Amino acid sequence: MAHDAVAVPDRGPHAADLSLAAACARGDRAAIRKLEATVFGDVDAALGTMKLAPFEREEVLQRLRIHLFTRSGGEPPRIAGYAGRGPLRAWVRVAAIRTALNMRRDAREVPVDDARLADLPSLCDSPQLSRLRADSRAQLEQALGRALRMLARRDRTMLRQHYLDGLRLGELADLHGLHRVTAARHLERARGQLATKLRTVLHRDLGANESEIDSLVRLAASGWDRSLRPLFQSGRSHTR
Repeated sequence: MAHDAVAVPDRGPHAADLSLAAACARGDRAAIRKLEATVFGDVDAALGTMKLAPFEREEVLQRLRIHLFTRSGGEPPRIAGYAGRGPLRAWVRVAAIRTALNMRRDAREVPVDDARLADLPSLCDSPQLSRLRADSRAQLEQALGRALRMLARRDRTMLRQHYLDGLRLGELADLHGLHRVTAARHLERARGQLATKLRTVLHRDLGANESEIDSLVRLAASGWDRSLRPLFQSGRSHTR
């Protein structure tokens, strides 16, 4: 049992690792920082052998942090499952590789969704709007980045955790100490705020009319995942 792992006596060849894992399971921030400092370098090197892109390795590390150090559904953090039968460094490395493999599997199994359909030309789009989208792609991306930086930090964080880290509502609720319904409301509010800020920036920076702005905002909102992921990966959503 995971709880038994936390209570293992301090003896054996991996006693120090057991002690560190137990502290991490209790939520000791210093212990978590120590584990990351001593182990995550090896983890990143192992992920490099899987030919993952840098942003994919970073996503795996973020998911690994969530899996190892946060409670989910009333269960203890997964780091509590370390039983000291081998080095903690190797145990975490295996967990990271499994996380990467699961991420790849999830990517293969994602069905065609609104984000991909949004890439298809719409019969309702006017030629003028199509030209505006083509001519303003870079400006639109910059406008979205500015809109993100205008959000409250908590809204921006929740959007990043949902669209970049891939956290579902239940995981967001656990991470932020919220009821699932409250987490859903927070996420919906963050999306609404982002759409409002984007509208403001588009009007100010692109000088588009209301009809064109409506269409551009709908385009971005129909595929937030596709729109936001590059900005979060590049760090352009952070405040300066």
